[in-house]
Amino acid sequence: MLSESLRRVLSVMLGYTVAAWIVLLMGGWIATVLALPVLFETLLRWGLGLGLPCALLIAWNLPRVGQHGGGGSERVTDQ
Repeated sequence: MLSESLRRVLSVMLGYTVAAWIVLLMGGWIATVLALPVLFETLLRWGLGLGLPCALLIAWNLPRVGQHGGGGSERVTDQ
């Protein structure tokens, strides 16, 4: 069986790939409609390409994010 963190990374990769594909299609359409330069699509591709490793690192470390010991994720209620 796959570990929980590996399953989370694979699901984020799949979701990011689908979302990036849709963004690229819409970006191409928007660039055509607004007559934007080719640089727009190039920057869009670079941004999505550089965003994938960031998203995967966040997904890999998600359970550890914010666990510096202080209980910041605990809910405070008035009693």
